[in-house]
Amino acid sequence: MNVRLGHHLRHVVLYQELPVHLLDRIDGIGPVRRRKLLAKFGSISQILRADELEISKTAGVSMEFAGKVKEQLRMLKGKAKKRITGG
Repeated sequence: MNVRLGHHLRHVVLYQELPVHLLDRIDGIGPVRRRKLLAKFGSISQILRADELEISKTAGVSMEFAGKVKEQLRMLKGKAKKRITGG
């Protein structure tokens, strides 16, 4: 494979939207909260950009829990990135 093409494909995979099923891996996020979060924010990346107050109002959870949601999503995002890059 052409090296430039390989780098391009890796960049596309790394920066594409994170799969929404990552929300299913977070304790306390069931189908109803998942739907509410995705309806409001549209994507995992937008949830990560939101503040805890906005997440808590949308999902009907405490601000502390909203912070944990963001923390777990960041962790899962990092794991997904490592799998793709091999590092």
